[in-house]
Amino acid sequence: MCTGFSLPLGVLAWLYLVVLWLAWTPIRENPPEILWTPPDAWVPFLGNLLLLAPLGFVQAVHRGAGVRLVGRLDVGRVALRVALTAAMLSAVVELGQFRVPGRHVSPWDVVLNTFGAALAAWYGARLVTSGFEAPRLVGAAMGLVFSGVLLFQVATGFTASRMLTLSDWNEEYPVFAGDEPTGARAYNGDLSEARICSASSGRTVCVGPGAPLEERIALSQSAQVGQSAGLAAVVRSAGPQTGDARIVTFSMDHLHRNATLYQEERDLLLRLRTPLGGPNGTGLEFVLPEAVPDGVPTRVLGSFQVGRIEMAAGEGAVRAVFPIGIFSGWWLVRRLPENRVEAGMLRRAMLVSAAAFSLPLGLAAVLFLPWGPALARPVAGGLAASVLIVLLASVLRIPVSLWDVAAASGFGVVGGILGLAGRRATAAMVGKEPARDA
Repeated sequence: MCTGFSLPLGVLAWLYLVVLWLAWTPIRENPPEILWTPPDAWVPFLGNLLLLAPLGFVQAVHRGAGVRLVGRLDVGRVALRVALTAAMLSAVVELGQFRVPGRHVSPWDVVLNTFGAALAAWYGARLVTSGFEAPRLVGAAMGLVFSGVLLFQVATGFTASRMLTLSDWNEEYPVFAGDEPTGARAYNGDLSEARICSASSGRTVCVGPGAPLEERIALSQSAQVGQSAGLAAVVRSAGPQTGDARIVTFSMDHLHRNATLYQEERDLLLRLRTPLGGPNGTGLEFVLPEAVPDGVPTRVLGSFQVGRIEMAAGEGAVRAVFPIGIFSGWWLVRRLPENRVEAGMLRRAMLVSAAAFSLPLGLAAVLFLPWGPALARPVAGGLAASVLIVLLASVLRIPVSLWDVAAASGFGVVGGILGLAGRRATAAMVGKEPARDA
């Protein structure tokens, strides 16, 4: 550690990231039953009161430690300066919520954000004047925020993995190609080789349009036991499809579906009956944009396996994978007006989640590890992130992919690098040279 206390800029960057992540996430007005939430009356109040409190606390501790090096600390002045900063940040965050589904802009939120930050700043400055070491206080704040982030990710990842499972399929529904009973969404173009398949215990079951009841029973049982289903066909679209034109569907009507692969305009979409998707699969619609060209024979596919949904068109020329796990769970259980999930947006949401999870581990490795060369500490942060994500996934039986592990490890290393750079930059600004690491 350097002489005195220097706060890595990465700590503040991570806390800002967490604030924006929580404030700008679309929210589900009626959360899934499996995801417990506190009574509604307390959620907005406590959420807004605590949103900027960690930032206010860390800023006050950092400023208080610096002031103590040169003179007496004015606790009230520190709290006031932090409150002004928090008010400006809160106003920016609140204005940004204009475009976030499920969020409501309110000046009272700014007041609560500011008061929470000021109160935390006052308390942090008081602790510094009482003789508590600033690095330990910052470490405690980071640990508390990280625990909250981890709990949120685990809860939503667990929810998504348990609720995105094939269940309650009705084998009495007929299988159709190019339309569905009472749907009035006939496919505009040619359609052939329509199939719905599932694999279980090394046996693959496939059915086509008009399949008898015995085959539908076998498919339904195989899909739910093996947790796998694939819908495929070859289409030649006569033009952009109006509405949700069915390609292949296992359904009774437009409100009751086991599984449906369909086209809207030129987008390919997949609906599955799951606890999260609902009885007609519209709770979540997985989208492959601009996948089906006009007038060209195109093989289309939508498939589900544990922890993974995949869509493809044109022999895989256009392809998307939707991972289901700790980093994607929070995005899948939120609610948007159309409930559409696109692979690109899901990946970006997963990157934010991975950064919120792993950056503090890299920062902690730089700040608090008392041993090892400086450049080895970011590596230790990345290793800790990857090991922790695998351990959590194994214990809670949440799907985890190589992408999850790579993202966790990568952001852990990035957090360590930010910690090293920020510590040296901050030390230089206060006129202190960082001590040489062993």
